[in-house]
Amino acid sequence: MNNLVHRNCPNCNRDRPKLLFQLSFEQFIYANPTHNIDWFKSLGFTEEDKFNFVKCINCGFVYSQSKLDEKLHHEFYHIGIDRQKSLSKIFSFRKRVQLLEKWRKLLLIAQQEKDFDFSKNPLKVLDFGAGWGDFLAVAKSPGIQVYGLEFDKRKIEFAKSQGIIAGGFDYVQNHSPYQIFMCNQVLEHLDKPKDSLKELRSLLVDGAIGFISVPDFRTEILNKHIKEIELGRQPVKTINPWGHLNYFSPESLRNMIFEAGFSEISLQTRPSSKSKKYQIQKLIKEKVLRFAANKQKAKNFAYKNADKGMTTSLYIKAV
Repeated sequence: MNNLVHRNCPNCNRDRPKLLFQLSFEQFIYANPTHNIDWFKSLGFTEEDKFNFVKCINCGFVYSQSKLDEKLHHEFYHIGIDRQKSLSKIFSFRKRVQLLEKWRKLLLIAQQEKDFDFSKNPLKVLDFGAGWGDFLAVAKSPGIQVYGLEFDKRKIEFAKSQGIIAGGFDYVQNHSPYQIFMCNQVLEHLDKPKDSLKELRSLLVDGAIGFISVPDFRTEILNKHIKEIELGRQPVKTINPWGHLNYFSPESLRNMIFEAGFSEISLQTRPSSKSKKYQIQKLIKEKVLRFAANKQKAKNFAYKNADKGMTTSLYIKAV
């Protein structure tokens, strides 16, 4: 498998892996409905080719032990992912409602933390991994300037057709700093997520408010999926050795964002009016921080919903 590159632990950079499970080529290529199966089969991999998922003995982080080389990585996202099937997801009514809700919460938190005046100072918003630009399309409005970090040329071109400009790191760096940011379902795809978080932090003002989310692979959820795979069942689409390189637990995500210069937002602020107090109380009731302080309840909740695409989502602040 000359197209594959060995990875050290993306969290501590040590090479002390413990094998958790393996997937064959045939097992994972059919798991994601957006995969271009003809492209996958043209690569020459066979059922005998196995891909390792490991846990770092040094720090406990779970990751795919190999990644695609640069050429195949580019082809994977530009050819291996079907454009129309991927694009169609952004027209989902449910997804639009979710994006609106995330944007509403970010604005409410920003109002409490910074008391921005959009009429006097335009607010700069960064989507770190903008995809097709659907979140930025929701956020764009008078007084709001939106920018997207994206490397897929197909997605950049589509976003531009919708009035959303996105580009590589140099592009977003030239327009920095930003006051609000989004990093939604991105870190699991990146070879070095910790370094990417530090790059994100370098683009932000102190106190910038953001939302971050990754698939939840805490021990209980991961073990359940491993058992399903060992029984010969098809893995869920979020277990993919090429597209999803990193498998976060809530603890490992928190540790990584803390080390990169962020803190988790506490919503126990002191609002200056009844209206603001109501808004903050509503945010708390809606559980902006997904899991309750009671760890046992959180574990039970995660285990019961392990097959429903659980995510770990946090509202965070640059410190």
